[in-house]
Amino acid sequence: MKRPICPFCTGDRLEPNAMKDTVRVYTCLDCGTTTKATIVVNLRALIGLCKQERKITAVKMHRAKTGTGLKEAKDFIDQLSHYV
Repeated sequence: MKRPICPFCTGDRLEPNAMKDTVRVYTCLDCGTTTKATIVVNLRALIGLCKQERKITAVKMHRAKTGTGLKEAKDFIDQLSHYV
């Protein structure tokens, strides 16, 4: 199993923190941010899609997994693609 990575600094040193609303919460040991497991698990797939220049598919996947709106998902993918 691949290690989860932080969506903010792309570090792979995440520590399981607690359960919040039945969702595992991770804390990044590199940058200190807290992230829900649903975002962490899907981040590797989103990074792969961004590397393949498939941003529309990445936006659709992000929206389906997190329930965010179109603008929020697009902004997230645009920020993510700058780091890839």
